[in-house]
Amino acid sequence: MNEPKLTPMMERIIEIAAMDAKHLGDNYVAVAHFLVAMGKEGTSVGALMLQDGGITLEKLKKLTEKP
Repeated sequence: MNEPKLTPMMERIIEIAAMDAKHLGDNYVAVAHFLVAMGKEGTSVGALMLQDGGITLEKLKKLTEKP
């Protein structure tokens, strides 16, 4: 069975999410890390949808803040 190939942009978003998770001391990459990574990347369809919905990078970063 053929594995689906990721686009270079998706590979970059995964890389950013993994780096952010590690930087935050998390042992896993959660959905919030991916959302922040999309916001940081800024040009993907997902990032543009978030921006159109009024979701800023600052709002996204709050998703990964520790209480």
